[in-house]
Amino acid sequence: MNLQNAEALLSYAQSAGIKLAVQDDELLVDAPIGSLSPDLKRCLVQHKQSLIFLLSHHGFSQNELKREAQEDWQNIKNAPKALYALANALYKQRLREQEYIPPSYTSSTTCLNCGLVPIPPELKGNGKILFCPWCWNKAQGLSIPKIN
Repeated sequence: MNLQNAEALLSYAQSAGIKLAVQDDELLVDAPIGSLSPDLKRCLVQHKQSLIFLLSHHGFSQNELKREAQEDWQNIKNAPKALYALANALYKQRLREQEYIPPSYTSSTTCLNCGLVPIPPELKGNGKILFCPWCWNKAQGLSIPKIN
């Protein structure tokens, strides 16, 4: 089995119906009977820490986070809360780019650029804002999901 990194292993597991999750910093594996060969088990053990990192950071590898953090990387690379915050922000950005409403966007407000938009409750303010997370979608010609 040629699974040389955690990203390849995660992709293989998903395609094979093997569910990987993290709970209390432990890797949980839920696999169909007979799907965990000795070689696959060895790969899971070998890449356990990297898999835990990927699964705990919305699927972003350390290299992806480093690329996105740019000059801030030295300040955050050993700060788990900062890494998670960056991964969470990137995850929400990707959802918005795919025109999906992130799960934490449970409030709405009126953006002066976009109109009525879903937002996280902490951005609600007094009901109207100058810019919102969806402004980037609008600038890129992407749509903004309608609020039901």
